[in-house]
Amino acid sequence: MLELRDLRPDWESAWANTVAVLPGATLFHQPDWLRVLQRTQHLEFVPLAIVQDDHVVGVLPIFVKSYGPFKIAASPFDVTDTPYLGPLTDTPCWSQLLRAVSVWARRHHVAFVRLLVPPEQSRALSLESGVEGRVHISPIAKSTHILDLTQGLERTWKGFRDGCRSAIKKAQRAGLKVSFCRDPAHIDGYYQIADALFRAQGRRHPNSREFFHSLWQHFAPSGNVSLLLATLDGRLLGGVFLGHFRETVYYLDGASDPEGKRLQATNLLLWESIQWATERGYGAFDFVGSDIPRLARFKEGFGGRLHSYWCLEISLGRVARLLRTAYPRWKVWAARVRS
Repeated sequence: MLELRDLRPDWESAWANTVAVLPGATLFHQPDWLRVLQRTQHLEFVPLAIVQDDHVVGVLPIFVKSYGPFKIAASPFDVTDTPYLGPLTDTPCWSQLLRAVSVWARRHHVAFVRLLVPPEQSRALSLESGVEGRVHISPIAKSTHILDLTQGLERTWKGFRDGCRSAIKKAQRAGLKVSFCRDPAHIDGYYQIADALFRAQGRRHPNSREFFHSLWQHFAPSGNVSLLLATLDGRLLGGVFLGHFRETVYYLDGASDPEGKRLQATNLLLWESIQWATERGYGAFDFVGSDIPRLARFKEGFGGRLHSYWCLEISLGRVARLLRTAYPRWKVWAARVRS
C-alpha cells in the first residue's frame, strides 16, 4: 500500500537525492524549479514523498491555493510555465497512488486535485473515468510533439515540412541573426515582445516578468535554461526560452513582434535551437503542448512525432465536480475583466 508523507520543513536534500536516481525525472521536478514556482505564483508548496512499506519510492510535488472555502491542489498549478510535473516514481501502481492522493486530499480538506504526468511516466498509465465513493477521477488525454534528435541534422532537416523549411530560408535571406542571450537585461526586451503578443489578443501574459528572471538566475549558470534571441540590424525581433535536462530540450516559451512574425523569426530560432541541441548530444526536443490545433500544425512542421500524456483530475465530492465544469466559462470571463 502506498501513502504520502509531507517532507517539510527540511525537504530539499531528501527530495534532491530521491529525484537524482529516478529515471523519469524532469527539469521541473528539481528543488530550485519548485521554489521558483512557489515564489512567483504565490502558492503553498507541499513536497510529498511516495512511501511503500516505509521506503520512499518517489515524490509528488503539490501546489495548493484557496478560493474562498475551497482548496485546490495541482502539480503543476499553472501549465503555461511548467508543462509537466506530477508524481515521479519508478514503481508506479497508479490505482494505489491515486487512492493515496485522494486520502491526502480529504485529510487536508482539498476539494480538487490535478496532476499533469510527463509523457515518459504516462506510458505506464492506463485509466478510465471512474467514481470511487465520492471521489471522481477523470483522465484527460493531452499531446505534444517530440523530435528525435539522434537521427542527425541532415535527416532532421529533410523531415521538416516544405513550408517550415521555406520559412527558415526566408528568415535567413532577410538577414536575421540568432544568438544566445548573455545579458539578463535582454530578458526585459523579450518579455515586452511576449506580453505585447498577448495584449494584442485582449489578454495578459500568463507568466510574470519575475518568473523569467528567476529562471535565468537559478538555471542559466548551470546550463539548464537558455534564451535565444533573433535580431535584425541590432533590433530585437523575438526569442525562445529553452529548458534542457538530461536527454531532453524543452521549448518553454517563444514570441516575436509583428516584423519578426512576418520574417518567420520563430522558425529560424527553433531551427537554430535544434541544431544546437543535436550538436551537444541531446536526444529529444520536446515542443511542449500540441492541444491547440493552430500550434499543433506549426510544431508538426518540424517533423516531431505526436506523443500522448495524461492530465488526471480528481474531484472530491459533487460540488467540486460542478465547479470544475463551470471553470472554463469563469476563466474566460476573468481574463476579459483583467484585460
